[in-house]
Amino acid sequence: MSDVPWKEYVDRRLDDFKATMDERFAAQQAAVQAAERSNVRAFDKVNEFRQAMSDAADRYADKATVNVRFDAFGDRIAMLEKSRYTLEGKAVEAAKANRTALSWLGLGLVILQIVVAVLLWVLGRG
Repeated sequence: MSDVPWKEYVDRRLDDFKATMDERFAAQQAAVQAAERSNVRAFDKVNEFRQAMSDAADRYADKATVNVRFDAFGDRIAMLEKSRYTLEGKAVEAAKANRTALSWLGLGLVILQIVVAVLLWVLGRG
């Protein structure tokens, strides 16, 4: 064997083993801290993304609201079309009434011309 007593050999080996374990533990601690920092950054990014999605959701209308508004617009358009048809119908009726009145007026004027012509003929003859 060697000149080193057994106790010193074991103590030295234990000290070397302890130093190796301390180095490994320190490396593991550094790795855990790096992983924790990486997780914090990742969660920060996820939280930023969630906030962006929440902001986007606040800016856009949901489907139910859009459907209600489109239905309301459809109802208003239908009402306006009905009013337009009603007004067009009244305009057609007014135009018919005007044509009838003008026809009667024209007929009255023709009769008046005939009466005047007959009177002038009677007066001119006499």
